[in-house]
Amino acid sequence: MSIKIAVEDETLVILTVSGKYLFSEFQELGSAFIKLFETHSELSLMVVFEDFLGWEDCDHWSEMTEDDDLPEEVVKKVAIVAEFEWHAQIEMFGLLGLHKWPYAFFLPEHLSEAHQWLKTT
Repeated sequence: MSIKIAVEDETLVILTVSGKYLFSEFQELGSAFIKLFETHSELSLMVVFEDFLGWEDCDHWSEMTEDDDLPEEVVKKVAIVAEFEWHAQIEMFGLLGLHKWPYAFFLPEHLSEAHQWLKTT
């Protein structure tokens, strides 16, 4: 799998995920996010799933804790860009409905709308 992180405008992080999401990559991503959260007081996040094949089949996912989550005080909004077939699984994986920050799903052909939604207050 491949994960790319890009920071745009110092307020928007774009995370691109492709292939199968491995637990080891999730851990590495967490370290990168910690550095971003330490240097930014507020960020919006766009997660773009391209050619996504799901999550690695392993027991480690059940070991995730609240410490693995995005900090409520830093995250302003989250836009998920993925094929419709992945929306429910992504929502469950991210426990998206349990956070105070708003989130929205967008199909890949609506990437520009996702970007615009994140820019609005």
